[in-house]
Amino acid sequence: KSRKRIHDQLREFMDEDRIIFLEVMLDDDKVQELIKLKAKTSPEYKDYLEADAEADFRQRIEEYKKVYESTSDDFNYIKIINNERHELNGIRGFLPSKIMNWVLNIRAGRYRHPIYFSRHGQSAFNLEDRIGGDPNLTEKGRKDARALTEFVMGLPHGKDGIEIWTSKLRRTMQTASGLEAAGYRMKRWIALNEIHAGICEGITYADVKEKYPYIMELRKQ
Repeated sequence: KSRKRIHDQLREFMDEDRIIFLEVMLDDDKVQELIKLKAKTSPEYKDYLEADAEADFRQRIEEYKKVYESTSDDFNYIKIINNERHELNGIRGFLPSKIMNWVLNIRAGRYRHPIYFSRHGQSAFNLEDRIGGDPNLTEKGRKDARALTEFVMGLPHGKDGIEIWTSKLRRTMQTASGLEAAGYRMKRWIALNEIHAGICEGITYADVKEKYPYIMELRKQ
């Protein structure tokens, strides 16, 4: 029921092809590995003894089991089973196919550590209320970057126990530059770049409202 509710809410402003449920399924022995990894690396368990963290997460899984239902063929989905095989349903279109290709080629074994996605601090375009672009950070944005560095360095993982992913836009790389300088592992992905705004790229929201009111209405949806 909850999955159908989410689907119906998304369907109000999104094409059916773009609504995809991703389900990860693990056998019990794989779950035990996940529990141990979660207890050791998750920030929410940093103040727990390892045994207590494992017990808490194991109990959480048992509660999920009572109510969880696997995704049915009524929805578009990608199922990852034990990180070894996949089941697909209803995947069609350019963007869904790109997502499917990425999921089919990823292997959880490559990433035995937490991955943090960094967005950006305040940019010059934020101040000017402009869309998209590749501006630099403002002074406040640089303060945001320093705050991010302090936050991540306060996590329990250590430099070798975490990876930071950003887009390849200037503002996001500048935001994470303090972490890179501190020796954290970084990955920059063009796939994480903000989607180009077309004719609205680089202009203000006020200009969009005046020149392209129909686009402004679409952006609100």
